Amino acid sequence: TEMDDVLFKAMKRKVVSRGNPSEFAEDALQRLPEVLRENDPDLMVLAYGAMDVWKNTDRAKLKANLCAMIDLAHKQDTQVLMLSLPDLNKVLLRPDPLGEEVAREKNVPIDTEIVSSVLKKPSERVFRYMVNDKGLKAIAEAVRVLCVKCGALAQ
Repeated sequence: TEMDDVLFKAMKRKVVSRGNPSEFAEDALQRLPEVLRENDPDLMVLAYGAMDVWKNTDRAKLKANLCAMIDLAHKQDTQVLMLSLPDLNKVLLRPDPLGEEVAREKNVPIDTEIVSSVLKKPSERVFRYMVNDKGLKAIAEAVRVLCVKCGALAQ
């Protein structure tokens, strides 16, 4: 995918994207065991929950699904980084606090601002909820910086 290419260029590592932008976290959780088996990744960037929040999925259910995804990855010795996603129902597109709560409880690094920041800039998005090439590059760079900070990637 386009995001794979942008992340590869930023990180100089093989990247496999298996997320679906309009997918609920519960559906991603169902697919995750197979994705982990097929790809055996060293690192998983978890950026899920925007659709759940947008469609008012039960918060406890969403949190349980995100925690379960992290647990599955950790059982396969896959390091997890998170990107906090904005609440698409809110005009200001602030990061939803649930991602930060999950990251804290599961002790995984998280970037709480990049996705919201990109979506607030018309020059980095196609429309309100979809980033363009410039936005993808900004997110990829934030992921690279987070990987360096937490030791998942050398500078």
